[in-house]
Amino acid sequence: MPPRCAAMPGWWCRRWPPHPSSPPWPPWASRLGFAALHAVPLRSTLHGTLGAITVHLPEAREPTPRQQRLADLCASKAVLVIDRARIQEAALRSQRRLRVALESSQVSFGIAVPAAAGVFIWDYLNPVGATTLGLDGSAANARLPWASARILQLCAEHQAGEAAWSVEVQGADASGASCWLQISATPFDGNVAVWFLDISARKRQEHQLRDNDRQKDEFLAVLAHELRNPLAPIRQAAALIAAPQASAEQRQRSCQTIERQVERMGALLNDLVDISRITFGRITLHNAVVTLQTVLQAAAEATLASMEEKRQTFALHVPEAPLWLQADPLRLEQIFINLLGNAARYTPAGGRITLTVQASETEVRVDIADNGIGIAPERLADLFQMFGQLDPRLTERSPGLGIGLALSRELARLQGGDIIVTSAGLGQGSRFTVSLPLTVAPPASVVGGVAVASAAPATRRILVADENPDIADTIAELLELDGHEVRVAYDGQQALTLFQSYGPEIVISDIGMPGLTGHQLARAIRATPAGQAVRMIAMTGWGQPQDQAEALAAGFDHHLTKPADMQTLYALVGA
Repeated sequence: MPPRCAAMPGWWCRRWPPHPSSPPWPPWASRLGFAALHAVPLRSTLHGTLGAITVHLPEAREPTPRQQRLADLCASKAVLVIDRARIQEAALRSQRRLRVALESSQVSFGIAVPAAAGVFIWDYLNPVGATTLGLDGSAANARLPWASARILQLCAEHQAGEAAWSVEVQGADASGASCWLQISATPFDGNVAVWFLDISARKRQEHQLRDNDRQKDEFLAVLAHELRNPLAPIRQAAALIAAPQASAEQRQRSCQTIERQVERMGALLNDLVDISRITFGRITLHNAVVTLQTVLQAAAEATLASMEEKRQTFALHVPEAPLWLQADPLRLEQIFINLLGNAARYTPAGGRITLTVQASETEVRVDIADNGIGIAPERLADLFQMFGQLDPRLTERSPGLGIGLALSRELARLQGGDIIVTSAGLGQGSRFTVSLPLTVAPPASVVGGVAVASAAPATRRILVADENPDIADTIAELLELDGHEVRVAYDGQQALTLFQSYGPEIVISDIGMPGLTGHQLARAIRATPAGQAVRMIAMTGWGQPQDQAEALAAGFDHHLTKPADMQTLYALVGA
């Protein structure tokens, strides 16, 4: 390699005469016919040193000034050409990356350019944008056929501005359904870069959330109303019972009123619990082979009184041949009671209700039709939603929480069936159709009963434990009227102490108590020798299946959910 030229750093040359420190001239240079060379580096301000241009001389001498100048010009031109080529290559690579990004993006993008005064056209649209607007040759299937003209119109309206803008616009798709588009735009050099996104699904979800929130508020108001309603007759009946001048007949009617209202509140709470169980997948069906006729007859008997009050005509058309179902008979009865109750409620006095059964080889369809107020077409799709009710302005205020139809359909679906509704419109009545799968007839079985000899009721020593004194004292008084000896405790620790001194045969206990919980009390009693033979009954407001399982695991023999039926309690105590 020739030595570096001291006069011009970065230049390489072969001096003549040779410098003493110069390396020997390589033999291959002589064979190629040159004895000296002059090198000019290619230095770029953008890319650094790119290489060098060399001038080979046949004689061992320095290049002339003209040759040096020519080499410098060639080096300058070479640097410019190389820089330009590399810049163009980088620009093309950047364009390719941008195009790949835009064309593979799921966000619609386009560039709008002015074509005339106040008129914009598309200069570029990525594939998803062209598909969204129907400009890719499939205009007949376009989701938003109106959007292209609207976007270009907005670009023209914002033409005078330089700031980015964003807007949401609404239109209708090819089927006439409402849809929304979100548009974000950035002007540049008189053109507009536009991003747009179909947000129809999000808008529908927002609408659904607002509707759900409204329904929730309405439901809470209805719940408060429905739970307060029974309290008024209960309070009035209690006052009448306490009045010294009340007759025995008035006290009896008051007791019946209280019983009816308690049953009504219990039914409301049971519906709430059932919906919760279905929502979380915790409901348990107790399936058995039953006949549809048996279930329908029981449901008709349960709702006949409400129809007779309004002088409604009820026609029940069922085939004589038994239709066998593998289902939960109580849940099926609940479905038809709800549907028949709705028909009676929304049919005016003197109206007509019919129940008709049609069966095929594998399925049975039960139609419950009425000539009542009917259902508006726009309400049919929402009728089975949670807490949905017909407009109360169309009829008297409907009792209940608006969950009966939702609960009925879910119960039908859990048993392999379904419920649909049809109506010709307001004032045209309605028809609910329940479909259920049929099963084969079971083998002949002997139906009989075991005679139970009646015995005189025995007197029991009973301990009642509940933190609510009204509940504990009332249960104690009722049991004493039934001939039993009763002691009362208002917390768990007091109940355990009283158990040890009193020695009851039966313990009736709440679960959530101070001192000791009902579960702790049960375990403590079972741990004593005297507690092995005690009958323990849990009476609590916690009524989920897991609550029952926990009570039985703690040592209780029976589990009753408040408000418990007193006849059931009497039967457990007297057993």
